[in-house]
Amino acid sequence: MRQRDGAGAGLRDDTGSYGAPRRRARRSTVSLLLWGVCLAAAYACGSNLFLAPSQATSRAASLRGSAVVGNPAVGALSGRGRTRNWDESSVQYLLGAAAVAVTLLSLTLSLSRHKSKRVSTEGGGSAVARGSLASWWNSMMFDPNRGDAARHQIGKTAFDALSDSSVRAIHRAQEESINLASVPLEGLLIGLASERSGGASKLLREAGVQVAELKHLSPLQPADLVSWGAVERVPLDDEVVEVVRKSVDTAEGPITTEALLEGVVARMLARPAFVDKGLKDKLQNILQRLEEWKNDDTEKMPVGGFVPGTSGGSVLESCGRNLTALAREGKLLKCVGRDAEIGRMVQVLSRMTKNNPVLLGEPGVGKTAVAEGLAQLISNGEVPAHLADVAIWDVSIGSLLAGTKYRGEFEERLKRLVKEATDAHGKIILLIDELHTIVGAGATGDGAIDAANILKPALSRGELRVIGATTQSEYDKYIAKDPALERRFQPVVVPEPTQGQAVEMLMGVASLYEEHHFVGFTDDAIEACVKLSSRYIPSRRLPDSALDAMDEAAARKRIQQGARPSSRVEVTANDVAQTVAQWTGIPLEELTKDESARLLNMEGRLDARVIGQKRATSAVARAIRRARVGVRGVGNKRPTACFLFCGPTGVGKTELSKALSDEYFGAEGRNMIRLDMSEFMERHSVSKLIGSPPGYVGYDSNSGGVLTDRVRRQPHSLVLIDEVEKAHPDVLNILLQVMDDGRLTDSHGRLADFSNVILVMTSNVGSSIEDLKRHFRPEFINRIDEVIPFASLTEEDIVRVVGLYVSRLQAALREQYNIHLKVTDGLTMALGKEGYSAEFGARHLNRVMQARVEDPIAELVLREKIHRAEEIVADYDGERDMIVFRNGNDDILTEMKCSDQTSAGD
Repeated sequence: MRQRDGAGAGLRDDTGSYGAPRRRARRSTVSLLLWGVCLAAAYACGSNLFLAPSQATSRAASLRGSAVVGNPAVGALSGRGRTRNWDESSVQYLLGAAAVAVTLLSLTLSLSRHKSKRVSTEGGGSAVARGSLASWWNSMMFDPNRGDAARHQIGKTAFDALSDSSVRAIHRAQEESINLASVPLEGLLIGLASERSGGASKLLREAGVQVAELKHLSPLQPADLVSWGAVERVPLDDEVVEVVRKSVDTAEGPITTEALLEGVVARMLARPAFVDKGLKDKLQNILQRLEEWKNDDTEKMPVGGFVPGTSGGSVLESCGRNLTALAREGKLLKCVGRDAEIGRMVQVLSRMTKNNPVLLGEPGVGKTAVAEGLAQLISNGEVPAHLADVAIWDVSIGSLLAGTKYRGEFEERLKRLVKEATDAHGKIILLIDELHTIVGAGATGDGAIDAANILKPALSRGELRVIGATTQSEYDKYIAKDPALERRFQPVVVPEPTQGQAVEMLMGVASLYEEHHFVGFTDDAIEACVKLSSRYIPSRRLPDSALDAMDEAAARKRIQQGARPSSRVEVTANDVAQTVAQWTGIPLEELTKDESARLLNMEGRLDARVIGQKRATSAVARAIRRARVGVRGVGNKRPTACFLFCGPTGVGKTELSKALSDEYFGAEGRNMIRLDMSEFMERHSVSKLIGSPPGYVGYDSNSGGVLTDRVRRQPHSLVLIDEVEKAHPDVLNILLQVMDDGRLTDSHGRLADFSNVILVMTSNVGSSIEDLKRHFRPEFINRIDEVIPFASLTEEDIVRVVGLYVSRLQAALREQYNIHLKVTDGLTMALGKEGYSAEFGARHLNRVMQARVEDPIAELVLREKIHRAEEIVADYDGERDMIVFRNGNDDILTEMKCSDQTSAGD
């Protein structure tokens, strides 16, 4: 009696022995040869027994004759025997026919072993009908160990559809089942768990399924061991074959370990008796995760699963885009103004060898758009006949590299890509954007070749046509260093378009942006996109910067309208200006009445903050008005203003710079770049401004200098060069370029634009031109817009400064402690008199205010003599020359001498 095991994984007889009929089938091909030998022996024996030589024939004839004459009984007996005496030809024919029949029967029943009808079994699986004549005969005559049993059972086509990880998992399963009659489902599950390169192994580990746990299942503990010799000869159970074939039939790509795991788990869970409840729950969890992934609409990549281009399927379709097909569908932006570049590219592609153009240009000039323009011409039939049916495929090196974990996977994928392109016989052209990435791509450093060396042979023979795109700097850095690679490409320079060409380009694609944002662009708006982006975003190139301005201006206008309007809203030049102003911080939008009034009254606000320097504040205000209204000369790239504030210390030079930054830029200190030249007194300190040169520490960090980086990030700012006379002469030479051309290039070749910068330098060397000429070179002084001398402060000016100081102190106490400070006029006059110094200016007043006002208040707060929300009065007692602090009840809190030993030089 045969029955299915409780786990349903194999056949077992009553003794508990697996595959008893299969043990009788362990005959090699020698068995068939032995049958032939036996038949030959039988033929020989038959010939000797029945076919005697001539003597025996004569003797038999005489006996027959004598028997007939002398003894009738014997004659009768001999007559009966004569019917059995066959002739030689009959016996030979009979034995030959038997040998042929046995051979044909063996071959026929051997073939029937593979085509025998599958019948359902009680365990839910399907198996080949056993116990039949075919099974018995195959057990005796057929050798199942010939070659790879798994490949033979599954079928070559289905086996080739398995991924590398799946094949290794099956071989691991055969290893685990080397002493079993066949590989059961549990064995395949162990193989999937043991193959770490597949995603199934990770899923099992995450679900808590251990290999040791699976090995305790009953099918892997046979009662009677068998030996197959070689691992690949272990046959697969019919359930395993069914799982693999079903996975092949339902899958679209290579059969991954996840697909096999899903089939194995589903079949095991379908069994009526599953004794291990814990394992069942884990497998149900795995099956649920696989179903969720399979039903997900978004394209997901299971860990260790199918990677596009690894096996099966088209590498081009999985790692590229057909630009020609996209052009036919109208999904590419129109290419305008690049006829010369496209014509040059067509000319190179028409060559017999080295027909590989490489588009060279700065980022944003439209290199990829030129290739897309060629695809549009092909789709419209506007190219020569030999390019009429060509498809341009945009291939991403990153997609080719994605998912390649083992050595050789990337090379295999790239070779398949090249083969697909070359098999098209010139009908496929590859577009590789960022061409320099092929150098070193896929190389592991241990002798593996990179993508560039894989492509070289096909490129030089003309079998593969490639359009590359990269920047000139990257081309020089990577491609030009390899002469063998460089000579296979023909450069096609893509220059930055002029403003007129850029306007035409934007006109050509404006309809796509209008349709997307449901807006309309005026001609002035499109021109503003080009002009403003070119002027105020010099670090970027046309038409990319102009397209970004147009796109974001439309998005901004669309958001302002809220819900979808009934008609298209119009994007004007002012909308574009507001967008560019958001990017740069430069006020470019139209002047409002409030802003105009603020600019006209700027002198008054600056005078209120900087005491006693009307000439300086007036000169600064005039320069700001010129810059804001935009009356500077066309093409003027110089900074907005270049000032040199000169005069004695403590008269307000630095304070006016701070006041100007706050007044014009509207943010306290955020738009002011301050450089103290006491830090740039050495010759090598020039590198701090523009970055370290090549070969020096700091160059590889890709950061520029403190000046160039700040200005590149904040092109609309005030640069304060404090105490410029202390700078090294080489530092002043750098400033010459800034004041004359409004530009500065850092050590990495990146441009910092100073055309929207207010440059202020302060100096203490003197107030007259003669004094300045003795310290600075004439070319330096000649580039300054205005030298503004600062006058020494008078005693009346110092009294006004005391008022400013007291106002700031009152605000600080009110904000932090809610203490209200009141300073009498008498104390203000006394402090002004005490703090006046013609030599040291307002800085001496700061020391007096700290000693006479701040220190006493700090002690009162610490001694808790002043409480929150309390008012204190600071007064001056002239008779005693004392400063008296009182509370709201007129109680004296503390007092101190006004005229102390503090001198102006302290």
